[in-house]
Amino acid sequence: MSRNTARKHLRQNDVLNQEKSPNTWRTRKDPLERIWPEALKMLREAPELEAKALFEHLSQCHPGELKPGLLRTFQRRVRSWLLAQAALSDNVRKVLNL
Repeated sequence: MSRNTARKHLRQNDVLNQEKSPNTWRTRKDPLERIWPEALKMLREAPELEAKALFEHLSQCHPGELKPGLLRTFQRRVRSWLLAQAALSDNVRKVLNL
Protein backbone atom coordinates (compact mmCIF):
# COMPACT_ATOMS: atom_id res chain seq x y z
CA MET A 1 0.00 0.00 0.00
CA SER A 2 1.36 3.42 -0.85
CA ARG A 3 1.89 6.09 1.78
CA ASN A 4 -0.84 8.24 0.28
CA THR A 5 -3.35 5.41 0.46
CA ALA A 6 -2.35 4.60 4.04
CA ARG A 7 -2.71 8.26 5.02
CA LYS A 8 -6.16 8.38 3.41
CA HIS A 9 -7.30 5.36 5.42
CA LEU A 10 -5.93 6.78 8.64
CA ARG A 11 -7.89 9.99 8.03
CA GLN A 12 -11.11 8.00 7.56
CA ASN A 13 -10.98 6.64 11.13
CA ASP A 14 -9.90 3.12 10.29
CA VAL A 15 -12.58 2.38 7.73
CA LEU A 16 -10.90 -0.94 7.00
CA ASN A 17 -11.39 -2.12 10.59
CA GLN A 18 -15.07 -1.26 10.83
CA GLU A 19 -17.43 -4.19 10.50
CA LYS A 20 -20.17 -4.01 7.95
CA SER A 21 -23.59 -4.71 9.41
CA PRO A 22 -25.46 -7.63 7.82
CA ASN A 23 -28.50 -7.03 5.66
CA THR A 24 -31.81 -7.32 7.46
CA TRP A 25 -33.85 -7.57 4.30
CA ARG A 26 -34.29 -10.27 1.70
CA THR A 27 -32.70 -9.55 -1.64
CA ARG A 28 -34.97 -11.96 -3.49
CA LYS A 29 -38.06 -14.07 -2.89
CA ASP A 30 -37.51 -17.27 -0.90
CA PRO A 31 -37.41 -20.12 -3.47
CA LEU A 32 -38.30 -22.72 -0.82
CA GLU A 33 -41.26 -20.81 0.62
CA ARG A 34 -43.95 -23.15 -0.72
CA ILE A 35 -42.38 -26.47 0.23
CA TRP A 36 -40.61 -25.58 3.50
CA PRO A 37 -43.68 -26.12 5.76
CA GLU A 38 -44.08 -29.64 4.34
CA ALA A 39 -40.35 -30.27 4.76
CA LEU A 40 -40.52 -29.13 8.39
CA LYS A 41 -43.41 -31.46 9.07
CA MET A 42 -41.43 -34.38 7.68
CA LEU A 43 -38.28 -33.37 9.58
CA ARG A 44 -40.19 -33.14 12.86
CA GLU A 45 -41.55 -36.65 12.31
CA ALA A 46 -38.18 -38.10 11.27
CA PRO A 47 -35.20 -35.80 12.00
CA GLU A 48 -32.78 -38.48 10.78
CA LEU A 49 -33.88 -37.89 7.17
CA GLU A 50 -31.09 -36.77 4.90
CA ALA A 51 -31.63 -33.43 3.21
CA LYS A 52 -30.89 -34.79 -0.26
CA ALA A 53 -33.39 -37.64 0.06
CA LEU A 54 -36.04 -35.25 1.38
CA PHE A 55 -35.32 -32.81 -1.46
CA GLU A 56 -35.70 -35.57 -4.05
CA HIS A 57 -38.97 -36.72 -2.46
CA LEU A 58 -40.35 -33.18 -2.44
CA SER A 59 -39.20 -32.71 -6.05
CA GLN A 60 -41.29 -35.72 -7.05
CA CYS A 61 -44.30 -34.51 -5.06
CA HIS A 62 -44.04 -30.98 -6.50
CA PRO A 63 -42.78 -31.38 -10.06
CA GLY A 64 -41.39 -28.25 -11.64
CA GLU A 65 -41.34 -26.30 -8.36
CA LEU A 66 -37.88 -27.32 -7.17
CA LYS A 67 -34.92 -26.81 -9.44
CA PRO A 68 -31.83 -29.01 -8.93
CA GLY A 69 -29.80 -25.86 -8.21
CA LEU A 70 -31.75 -25.36 -4.97
CA LEU A 71 -30.42 -28.56 -3.41
CA ARG A 72 -27.53 -26.84 -1.62
CA THR A 73 -29.81 -24.07 -0.35
CA PHE A 74 -32.20 -26.73 0.94
CA GLN A 75 -29.33 -28.61 2.62
CA ARG A 76 -28.20 -25.43 4.36
CA ARG A 77 -31.71 -24.71 5.57
CA VAL A 78 -32.13 -28.26 6.92
CA ARG A 79 -28.75 -28.07 8.65
CA SER A 80 -29.55 -24.76 10.32
CA TRP A 81 -32.92 -26.13 11.46
CA LEU A 82 -31.26 -29.25 12.91
CA LEU A 83 -28.65 -27.14 14.72
CA ALA A 84 -31.37 -24.90 16.13
CA GLN A 85 -33.28 -27.95 17.37
CA ALA A 86 -30.14 -29.37 18.96
CA ALA A 87 -29.40 -26.07 20.69
CA LEU A 88 -32.98 -25.88 21.89
CA SER A 89 -32.87 -29.39 23.33
CA ASP A 90 -29.52 -28.63 25.03
CA ASN A 91 -31.04 -25.55 26.64
CA VAL A 92 -34.03 -27.57 27.84
CA ARG A 93 -31.69 -30.17 29.36
CA LYS A 94 -29.77 -27.43 31.17
CA VAL A 95 -32.94 -25.87 32.55
CA LEU A 96 -34.27 -29.23 33.70
CA ASN A 97 -30.82 -30.30 35.01
CA LEU A 98 -30.80 -33.49 32.93
